Amino acid sequence: MAKEEPQKAGVAGLPQLLKVAEVSTILNVDQRTLRAWIAARKIGVVRLSSRCLRIPSGELERFIEERLDGPKTR
Repeated sequence: MAKEEPQKAGVAGLPQLLKVAEVSTILNVDQRTLRAWIAARKIGVVRLSSRCLRIPSGELERFIEERLDGPKTR
């Protein structure tokens, strides 16, 4: 059996930053869909420059967990 490697932590315990392409692959959605969610502020990002975005791994986990919980009812 292959042993799973632990997720790499960032420098000084900071969260790992993922590329839009990586997150779209993880979520199995098109990059345009992910960028629309980012524009709608459904998923938070870190802007490294005007054209360079990264998604913190913790934000991705929050986004997935919210969707797994299902829609909120009154």
